[in-house]
This record gives sequence, structure tokens and C-alpha cells, in this order.
Amino acid sequence: MENENEFEYENEIRSEIEKDNRKETKVRKVAVDTPVILIAMVLFVLMFMMCVYFAYLFGKYNERQKNMSRTEEQSGISQMQADADGIVETATEEPTEEPTEEPTTEPPTEEPTTEPIVIYESDIFNAISAAEGLTSKTYTYHASEVYEVYRDAWGVKVPLTTNMFIFSFDGTIDVDIDFTKIETAVDNDEKTVLITIPEAEIVAHNVDEDSYEFKDAKDDIFSSLEYSDYSGMLTEQKNEQERKLLNNYDFFYSVKTNAENIFTQFLRQNENLSEYEIIFQ
Repeated sequence: MENENEFEYENEIRSEIEKDNRKETKVRKVAVDTPVILIAMVLFVLMFMMCVYFAYLFGKYNERQKNMSRTEEQSGISQMQADADGIVETATEEPTEEPTEEPTTEPPTEEPTTEPIVIYESDIFNAISAAEGLTSKTYTYHASEVYEVYRDAWGVKVPLTTNMFIFSFDGTIDVDIDFTKIETAVDNDEKTVLITIPEAEIVAHNVDEDSYEFKDAKDDIFSSLEYSDYSGMLTEQKNEQERKLLNNYDFFYSVKTNAENIFTQFLRQNENLSEYEIIFQ
């Protein structure tokens, strides 16, 4: 029994000691944690105060900038108003009358005398000679004629040896005036220019050899033809086409009137002839 009482007593003492140890640990923890919390609170308060201070400085800076911009705007407006007032004052100022000088009478100046314009016949001929080659007209035609070839004996046509064919070709005939036959006359008093243009004439006749064509002809015909035969047929048809053209009065008249129009254009380029009348005959 005594042993059990002693054991229980020892257990109670141990439990008391453990409780005391626990209390001391808690007290130490509280003692240790308290300074840390205080330091953190102080730092937080300092940071908050710094933020407030910087916000205050930033607000002051913005207000200062606004005041400066307002001042600049007001000064600019004042300057514009001053300039406007200056312009109005300048415009409203009465002009000072300057003493007017009486005009001095000057002796009348003599107008320069212009020499009369003189046009020579050589001037007219040189001007229209530049149009040489521009006054011609070309007549185009297509010639076609029927020919027969036969054999003869002692000047007599041999029966059943006659063959017929058509010979055709294309050609051109150039018609122009002879510039060496043009006559000119100038009257500077009456201011007239007289130009006598000769009748148009044939100046060239060309044949397109590539256009030669023989229709309804046999091969043996050409073996019997000589160069003189071709030349004779060609000359005959060319003469016939020239004869037809010479009877075309309207074509030759158009060449002459075309030359008159071209000569007029060339002469009007000379300013000295602006008052002259140009007459053709």
C-alpha cells in the first residue's frame, strides 16, 4: 500500500512539473512573437504614410502644370487680341495727305515712222516652192484586155491555131503641176499677190509587175510569145489608161485646187502677207 501511495504521489508531482513547463513555453512564445508583430505594424504605418505623401506631391505637380498651361493660353490670347487691336488701329488711321505735284507738261513725242512693207515676187515663189511634192494626186486603176495568139503561114492565119486569153495588171498614174511654169506677180500698193498655176499633167506612170495575170491561157501560148509581144500589150494598155484619165476633167481640176489651198497655207505663215489678198488664175 505504501508503495502504491508513493507511486501516485510521484505521478502527481510529474504532472505538475509538466504543466509548469507548458506554461513557460507559451509565455516564451508570446514573448517572442510580440516584438515581430509590433515591427510589422510600424513598417506598415510608415509605408502607408509614404504613399500618402507621394500622392500629395503628385497632385501638387499636376496642379502646377495646369496652372502653367492656363497662363500660357491666356498670354497667347492676350497677344492675339493685341495684334488684332493693332491691325484695327492701323486700318482706321486716316492717311496723311501728301502734297501732290502738279503735272508738268511735256512736249509731244513724235511717233516713229514705220517703213512700208515690200513683198517681192521671189519671196512668193520661194514660199510656194516649199510645197513641191505635196500637191500631187495618184490615180489607181486595174487594166484588163483580151488578146489572141495564132500561127500564120506566109502572112495568113492558120485555121484552128488561134487561142484567146485575158491579160490584166494594176497600175498608178501620178498627176501634178509643173512648178517651173508657175508665175507670180505682186502689187504692194494694192496689196495683192497674183499666182498663175499651170494645168496639171501626168508626171509618172507605174505598173505593179507582181499583179500580172493571164486567164484562160494555155501553156503552149507562152512558148510562142516573145518579149516584144509582152511589151506591146503593156504599152497599149498603159496608153489606154492615160487616155481615159486625160478625159477625167474633174480629177485634174482637183489637183489644181488642192495646190491653191496648200499655197495659201504656206503664204499665210508669213506675217507680212496678212493684209495681202492672194489671187489664183
